[in-house]
Amino acid sequence: MKKFHNKLKVLSLALTMTLGTVGTVSFSNSSHSYAATVVRANKVEKSNQGASFSHQLKPKQVAAAFYASYNGDLAAGFEKYISKKLVLHGFDGPMDRGVWLASDLELKGALKGYKLQVLDQIAEGNKVVTRWTLGGVHTGTILGIPASGREVHLTGISIDRIENGKSVEHWSEGNFGRFLQELQAPRTNQVTQNIKNNKVQVSSEVAANHLLKPKQVATAFYASYNGDLAAGFDKYISKDLLLHGFDGPMDRGVWLASDLELKGALKGYKLEVLDQIVEGNKVVTRWSLGGVHTGTILGIPASGREVHLSGISIDRIENGKSVEHWSEGNFGRFLQEISTPLKGK
Repeated sequence: MKKFHNKLKVLSLALTMTLGTVGTVSFSNSSHSYAATVVRANKVEKSNQGASFSHQLKPKQVAAAFYASYNGDLAAGFEKYISKKLVLHGFDGPMDRGVWLASDLELKGALKGYKLQVLDQIAEGNKVVTRWTLGGVHTGTILGIPASGREVHLTGISIDRIENGKSVEHWSEGNFGRFLQELQAPRTNQVTQNIKNNKVQVSSEVAANHLLKPKQVATAFYASYNGDLAAGFDKYISKDLLLHGFDGPMDRGVWLASDLELKGALKGYKLEVLDQIVEGNKVVTRWSLGGVHTGTILGIPASGREVHLSGISIDRIENGKSVEHWSEGNFGRFLQEISTPLKGK
């Protein structure tokens, strides 16, 4: 388990930065014109060759140009768009900028046909949120795991705080546990099935909260995690919710059941909202939760340990309810924590 934890820790370094890497950056069709953003950023680059001119770019242009550099000269991209004094937040504490770059280069070289796709970008002030997915064929060694020949995929959500044309602070969450499983590394295979089996009937929805602004809706919903969670779902989560889970589309009832199980199994449970970023009707919430593991979670008995889970979620709000939800968290680390009993138990 310790070996697995170490691998996961290093992988998080590699994938905290996996916001781009080979070929061309492709963008999904959404309310924002990402292609235009990259084109504008590249025009500025060509007209002002020195990195010192990057401060002329708006935060979203900086993020777009940085991700584009992953598909070209990655080292140059870091030099232009990532501050040497970067504060890098990993799921297991502060990380190092150099390790980030080295790990991404290893990942890039180990995936044949690597492609990263930016699915969405949301910006408010100097913070830019990027939702991304990448994939390729596992043909090289990653974290000591030999080539499997399998096509593997990783999704994530990252936040960059931009100052003077560079990212000075970075957060990222991704489905690292699933990625490790695809690389044929150890992982609890029971997780997905247990989640799918935990369905509950949610209560009737109350009147729409269409008078609330998107951020107010998200704030009220996440506050319900520390109160009546089922009522929070009724009030702020649409019954027609489109829910994107770490293992593919999920069901609203499964989501509620899983979170109620988690809440009931952690003594002193508390969820804290660390940051919220809003653009239009999309709200990004960076959160952390924790408690003492005193009950069964996904079939894993109480360990007696204090455990923590952090994540980044995006909600698309319409008429006072979340109608679409994405979320990424450090689930692999969390599984490792709840699977390790305290000494003497």
